[in-house]
Order: sequence, then C-alpha cells, then structure tokens
Amino acid sequence: MWYDEEETFWNYGTNSCNGAWEKCGHFSNMMSPEVKSIACGWSQCYNGNYVWCNYDTPGKNPKVSPIRGITKPQLLASLAVEIFRV
Repeated sequence: MWYDEEETFWNYGTNSCNGAWEKCGHFSNMMSPEVKSIACGWSQCYNGNYVWCNYDTPGKNPKVSPIRGITKPQLLASLAVEIFRV
C-alpha cells in the first residue's frame, strides 16, 4: 500500500516531503490540516484486494503547516481508524 512507501519520504520536523511531490502526495493529503475526514473503502476480489480513500479537501500544497510539540510516535498513537464493512 502507498502508506509504507510514501511515509518514508515524509519529514515530520518540517511537515513536508523529502523528495519529489509524487513521492508522498497521498501522505501529504492525509497529513494536511485542511483535511477533516478521510473515507476509505475496501473490496476483496478474486484477483486481489482493493483499498481506496477519498479526502474531503484534497491537499493543494506539498508543504503543510507543522504540528508543533508532537513526535512521530505520539502522532501515530493518536490516529484512530473506524472500519465499516459493506
């Protein structure tokens, strides 16, 4: 999945991508303070599983305002996921 690939290029200190925008565009959308919610879907098919996500406000800028006073482990621990299976 793109998260593991793109997260490695993300600089938590500056809240920006280390490299070309294409390297962490999805991750930047997820980290943007403009995005208030993310809806993801999952489907199991005969030829593989598919996951897709939509953001209520797509990120427009490769650099977003840093979240001050939070470490990467704290940020990861604060993330909550609700999974709905249809």
